[in-house]
Amino acid sequence: MAQAKPCSPSDPRGGPAPAILRGEPAKLDPQQQEVIIVGVTKWLKNHSSARFGPMQVVRDPRGPVVVCGWIDGHNGVGAYRGMSPYVGLLMGSRNDAEFLVVGIGATARERAEVLSLCAEVGVTSL
Repeated sequence: MAQAKPCSPSDPRGGPAPAILRGEPAKLDPQQQEVIIVGVTKWLKNHSSARFGPMQVVRDPRGPVVVCGWIDGHNGVGAYRGMSPYVGLLMGSRNDAEFLVVGIGATARERAEVLSLCAEVGVTSL
């Protein structure tokens, strides 16, 4: 007896679906921006020192909202380190939203990875 294949999304060529799809630009309302700020700030050593730069948003064709932006905060000796890129997903409904940080580019390698992910989803300029 043949075994049923598990149901999973695939591309038209028959392979597995890419993990990241290019999205369309989207806008955030003030409540969503606050959810993102809170989500990113949790990852800083000194929460009150957070300074945010520009944010860009794309909506993945499958639904998730991907946010790329810049953050700066105090390092261990109390000095600002300079802006670092971040990427994450805005999840949930409008009244129950949560921001899941995927990465913050604190090192040169992490920075390159975050910027690469942002470019893959369609963020054109950060």
